[in-house]
Amino acid sequence: LNLKKNTLNKLTLFFVEEINNVLKKKKSSLSLLKTYLHQQASQKEGLFLAVDLGGSNLRVAKIKLKKETLQKKLTLQNSSKIKNKITPKQKENPLLLFSTIAKNLKKLLKNHPSEALSLGFTFSFPMHQTNRNNGQIIILNKEFATIKIKDKNPRALLEQALKKEQINNIQINALLNDTTATLLCQSYFDKNCTLSIIL
Repeated sequence: LNLKKNTLNKLTLFFVEEINNVLKKKKSSLSLLKTYLHQQASQKEGLFLAVDLGGSNLRVAKIKLKKETLQKKLTLQNSSKIKNKITPKQKENPLLLFSTIAKNLKKLLKNHPSEALSLGFTFSFPMHQTNRNNGQIIILNKEFATIKIKDKNPRALLEQALKKEQINNIQINALLNDTTATLLCQSYFDKNCTLSIIL
């Protein structure tokens, strides 16, 4: 996509206007939802779990971070496609959706049944966050639009699913949207990165 300078300037002015409108509590296409993660990612080393629940894919990964090389190494990854067709049971009981995540995590940890691990949960749907690892779902769009889990806490739903699968060695330390996750990931490797955008 190649845009002329004049078009980019117009888009920039429109974007700034939309930000100002929402800050002034006027009608806007933006929500400006809080994330409670205001600092760049620290270059902490170790083994971590990541869950990315997006519009069409569920990704679960165990990631080994090494500061000295500034390279992330995926030691194991388990991905599964979430299909468009959702059963009536899943519409009534959103915990069934999160049980899929828990089952994938269980497969991922079959060689590490008792090792304590921190998990970051990227939940790529609008939510009102109350702190860095808790929030309330506003709406699920895309193929999830019919699932009735408005106002539920994604972290609590995942913790219930983990408990059902008898997984006791995972601590959910961050709940974030895809834009914030992208920013934190890149800022781990590049301290000059201060902005991210998902189109």
